[in-house]
Amino acid sequence: MFALKVTEDDEGYELDKEVILPTDGSSVELTVEREDESGLYGFKITNMTKFNVFPYLFYFNSSDFSVGTLYKPIAESSKSATPLAAGDSLTIGYGSGGSEAVHLAVSDGDFERGCFRLFISTKYADLSFMEQAQIPQGIARGATTRPRPVGKFWDCITIPTILRKKGTSPTYMIRKERTIPTFTIGIIGSRRNGKATFIQKLLEDLGDLNLEPSSGSQSLLIKEYTITVSQFECTLVDLPAFEDTDIHNQVATLKELGAWLDNQSKGRELVSLIWCYDISIGAFSDIDKQNLDLIKDLTGEEMFKNVVVLTTSWNDGEKVGTNKVAHMSSLAARISPLQRHEAHEQRLKTQEMALKPLVDGRAQFKRFGVFSDPEMAKQAGVSGPLAVIQEAVKWNTPGTLQMQREASETKTLSKTTAGKRLREKLTEEIEKERSVLMRLQGELESIERVGSVFG
Repeated sequence: MFALKVTEDDEGYELDKEVILPTDGSSVELTVEREDESGLYGFKITNMTKFNVFPYLFYFNSSDFSVGTLYKPIAESSKSATPLAAGDSLTIGYGSGGSEAVHLAVSDGDFERGCFRLFISTKYADLSFMEQAQIPQGIARGATTRPRPVGKFWDCITIPTILRKKGTSPTYMIRKERTIPTFTIGIIGSRRNGKATFIQKLLEDLGDLNLEPSSGSQSLLIKEYTITVSQFECTLVDLPAFEDTDIHNQVATLKELGAWLDNQSKGRELVSLIWCYDISIGAFSDIDKQNLDLIKDLTGEEMFKNVVVLTTSWNDGEKVGTNKVAHMSSLAARISPLQRHEAHEQRLKTQEMALKPLVDGRAQFKRFGVFSDPEMAKQAGVSGPLAVIQEAVKWNTPGTLQMQREASETKTLSKTTAGKRLREKLTEEIEKERSVLMRLQGELESIERVGSVFG
């Protein structure tokens, strides 16, 4: 999309400045002139497919529900229509396209919501019926004509748009009429797994190292931080994980998580759950396996795609050098820290008892480490905390966690998948204790029998 200006000979328009329109479903905010001022724009559509297609560009105005045609193929019949050939581009409002420039303006208020919609068909169709006058002028009653069905479309791209008057504040700064959603992102991990370092680096990148947990924080174990990432307001929730194999401590942790999830069910859904795991440990311990089970029980398979496995401490061994090998005789010493970490990561991804279920469930995998050498950070393929959060917000759809849903349905934490797993473990512990007591009782009885012999 381009802002246009009149050419020097006043016979056409030329490009003034480019405005990038996202095609991934995210919204864009455009600063336009007031209604009585000129604000002309042009578009360029490039066919990146292998097919010849017919493009149709409309603007849907959410304020008055009108639908305006910005471009449609001109043809007397389907046989005379000329498609946009694969690899070719079409200009709208300037150049040789032949169509008129588009006037974007705001009439009432300071901004207007709507969306551009680009329909693409492999077969020509008359889409004039989509044009609609503003409501209520466009409402028709009684007998109306109905167009014949249109052939199957190949694709449709929607670009949510806010048109804002020049000189007014961006809509994300208007608290009373906030249109940008608030996202909730959980970050979970036991101590010494890099979670605290990640949060600290994130706040540092946001320029707010002294940010205090919000008043919505649940407890000493759960802290919530309100941050702004790419104009989106996010709630980052620091969640506890299992620290040891003690069943009583794990029950206490699960209760904390259950109480927080109960609060979440009152109007908030999680867009992502980030699990921190220290890749430098080189082993997948029992507590790591139990925390992995906790993650799977919390989310459920349907939400694996919203999980981010954040392997941390990729900077471990940086002083040795990510591609440098220590001059030692052992085979292990001939492998760089980076190679060891990558080999461990690959093992975990292929093991059914480790991370393979998350891989199969399309979970995201990110690397994190604080390097002093940017070149080594690049070699390790680490992501900055801000980039991790931005991608979670951009690509994930908020959803309800399995444990949220189960707790809401059963009203009992012990009947959730995570609760049942702990109940089974507790039963095993009781059986172990019982067998130990029985063994001790047997030994005591044998001692008493020996004592009666000597008596």
